[in-house]
Amino acid sequence: PMPPDYSRLTFINALPNSGVVQPSFQAEAIPLVGRIAYGQATNGVVIRSQRQSLYFMTNSGINEFSVEVAENLDFEPGVSYLYFITGRSETIPPLLIGERLGVDERLAVDYQSPPTQAPSLPIRVQVLNMLQDRAKIDVLVDDVPVAIDLPHAQLTSPVIVGAVASNSSNVTVRLSGSDINLALRSFNFQRDNVHTIYIYGETVEAPNIAVRVELPVPQDATSAYIRLNNFTIDTNVRFNLSIADANIDPVRPIDFTPLPVVQFREEMFANAQPVIIDVAGGQLSRQVAIPARLTDIYLIDIQLGLVAYKQLDVNFEAGRVYDIIAIQNRNDIQVNLWIITHPTGTG
Repeated sequence: PMPPDYSRLTFINALPNSGVVQPSFQAEAIPLVGRIAYGQATNGVVIRSQRQSLYFMTNSGINEFSVEVAENLDFEPGVSYLYFITGRSETIPPLLIGERLGVDERLAVDYQSPPTQAPSLPIRVQVLNMLQDRAKIDVLVDDVPVAIDLPHAQLTSPVIVGAVASNSSNVTVRLSGSDINLALRSFNFQRDNVHTIYIYGETVEAPNIAVRVELPVPQDATSAYIRLNNFTIDTNVRFNLSIADANIDPVRPIDFTPLPVVQFREEMFANAQPVIIDVAGGQLSRQVAIPARLTDIYLIDIQLGLVAYKQLDVNFEAGRVYDIIAIQNRNDIQVNLWIITHPTGTG
């Protein structure tokens, strides 16, 4: 039975070649319903029994478009609904199946109040393309697309790939539009978590796959959260990461004696604090909390003890997660660095 004045709603993406689809109400998101890959279903969510209009969008930003609209649907109390996303035209009725569960007044709950325990969430993944040749890629989990035509240095929104933990799921990478797998990695995805899949390497012909299980970020967080991903192919290239308050200018000591000049490296005069230590090529650091403020960051070459890259005046916001990605060139020691901001709530 259902609580009075409430219905249950589950979505299934039955639209081939749709990529991932985001269901929403007319004016707001549907709580606990994320983007859905083809062939996947959401968890059943409890909604108020009233007239609602549903909208189904794919992609994001300027590439976002509607694949289906269902207006003025009347949801009855005590009924569990299964909605199939088919890409139908508005002249065809939506494929909506209802099962009457009944209403039990004893289950009456104030759903506007915060729950005492957060509901279980499905397995979700997001993908970041850091291939050095900047090729666009497709990424699949168990043959279900989770990123299509993904450009370089772009992070997707989280996509639902399953409702239960997997013993072993396969992550595969393809050149955009191809059906040939260029890399494969097995991973045990965890329920209730977002997982970030990193695709990196020198060329799309030989990509590497890394996976991070995202840690939850407190809703009232006052810190920002960063981690260093060293996607240099040479495992002997190791970096530290230090930070300094951007409002304090670096001061060169009076008795300073310069070291011999090294191309693509410099000495550091800032009063910087090491926050991430010894990350080798191909490794992901742990996540650390730092002050939410305007910050200077310094990537330190451990072998030389010099600054390999510095980025000044980075505005780290409270409650946000940032990937700091470093890649050193194969033929010299020049370093490129990216700061990727994660969407709110994906940690």
